[in-house]
Amino acid sequence: MISRLARAAFDAQAPVAYATADGPQPLCMLLRQDMYCGLCDFLQRGGRKVQQWQQLNGAVAVKFAPNAHAFFNINTRDDLCAAQQLLASRKA
Repeated sequence: MISRLARAAFDAQAPVAYATADGPQPLCMLLRQDMYCGLCDFLQRGGRKVQQWQQLNGAVAVKFAPNAHAFFNINTRDDLCAAQQLLASRKA
């Protein structure tokens, strides 16, 4: 993933690249070191939509094949249990 994000950012001369599959995955991103403080400032000022910051800063989306498990979001206890079951089934 990192090499694909880096290649896309380099090719597009973009300071930020983020993953997209069935939809945007803005927290799966690679950003130039000089963009870090800007992202921190955005969040400290109350910004909550990282994708908005990415759009304001010329981010490029990098398409990955849709996979139900590649970008599994864990937001609840039930999500955590489902993720643990998924990992256990892969070990079997």
